[in-house]
Amino acid sequence: MSLWISQGFARYSTDRKWHVPHFEKMLYDQAQLVQIYTSGYLYNRNQIYLDTVKDILTYVKRDLGSEEGGFFSAEDADSYPSSSSKEKKEGAFYAFTKKEIVHILDAKKSSQKEISWADIFCHRFGVKENGNVDPLQDPHDELKHQNVLYQASTFQQIADKLIIPVEEVKEIVQESVKIVFDFRNTNRPRPGLDTKIITSWNGE
Repeated sequence: MSLWISQGFARYSTDRKWHVPHFEKMLYDQAQLVQIYTSGYLYNRNQIYLDTVKDILTYVKRDLGSEEGGFFSAEDADSYPSSSSKEKKEGAFYAFTKKEIVHILDAKKSSQKEISWADIFCHRFGVKENGNVDPLQDPHDELKHQNVLYQASTFQQIADKLIIPVEEVKEIVQESVKIVFDFRNTNRPRPGLDTKIITSWNGE
């Protein structure tokens, strides 16, 4: 399943709604999904499929690419929540509290109305005050009060709800994603990287 801020697909979902993933990201999954989405795009020219291919390739080149050529095998599911943390948690790199999102996007406002970018971001990705993860999907409380981002609302639904142009909603979401991405990469330790370069996986 796709991880919205950093592109690429997690290994699998742990629930029927495809909301909470196992956060490990494997090279061979990315390769196979590129083939599938490319075929889908060639069949019906759906722009979403093409955008997904671009997102996957962006992730693979950026985060799995080796300076010597070829691509590394995987990124771990677990990471340290902060540089001072002593214990790794699954999904720590990817999940956010609502307070964090508000803090990251606090100064940004819509030009049409005094609507914060954080509000628009939270509508888009289903961010809630007390987190959006079902406790049954989090048996070790690693995601308690955290939000795993998913497409909760379309751009049009947000525009209708907040009474602002849909194009502005799209632009705000795209810029907000970049801001959150940069903040996370600056302030959180990355998951471990499996630096094996496996010929068969690279040949996918």
